[in-house]
Amino acid sequence: SKHGWRGRLLVAYSSSVLLGAAHVILQQRPNTATSVAWEAENPHAWRGFLQDIFVAPGASGKGIGRALMSRVFAECQEAGLPEVAWFCLSENASAMSFYGGLGFTPSAATVWNYSEMYDTTS
Repeated sequence: SKHGWRGRLLVAYSSSVLLGAAHVILQQRPNTATSVAWEAENPHAWRGFLQDIFVAPGASGKGIGRALMSRVFAECQEAGLPEVAWFCLSENASAMSFYGGLGFTPSAATVWNYSEMYDTTS
């Protein structure tokens, strides 16, 4: 895209049956003198964003999610992105368990809802 982003849809299937999918957005790193200087001061600024990951109910617990996450990380590494970020509601116990099982721990983040950002009553 003109903004330096490109998306990848990664799918897992067997015998033409969809088992799972992940959508990752890859940020393209500009190669200009300004961006190189900025990157030196902000080494973790470039990252991939996991938009969604889905595993079909019948495929749960069979390593599909792990395989998709492995491919997400590989895509980011191939794009030269040192980090992957995603959001997960803390109330989503199965997702939190899945990410925890991969060795991740949640970090603090503030997420603003639309209604909190703008006064929609006037």
